Amino acid sequence: MDTQFTVIDMNDMVDALWKNLSLLDSSIRDKRNAQFGDIVPLVKTFESQLYLACHSEIDHDGNRVKSYGYGPRAMAEVGKAQILTFVCKVQRSCWSMGMDVMMRW
Repeated sequence: MDTQFTVIDMNDMVDALWKNLSLLDSSIRDKRNAQFGDIVPLVKTFESQLYLACHSEIDHDGNRVKSYGYGPRAMAEVGKAQILTFVCKVQRSCWSMGMDVMMRW
């Protein structure tokens, strides 16, 4: 199963991004992405550079579950508004919709 980020609207994009990031360890191990190459080393690089923050929790079945979020360096250097501006340009989405999502994020 290939991991893909699908964008229907900004809410779906944000949900898909975090869902896919949280599943990285089990869903794409030893697989390559056409644009990014080996995703696992890339994510580990972003984590070591503090762009991503990894959080581990134990689920109700006793399994360790990892989730990823903004790292301190991403917040300091880029910020949510700039990321959403970029996504809106790429997706040609309405900025007001993106701003609404950012405010609820």
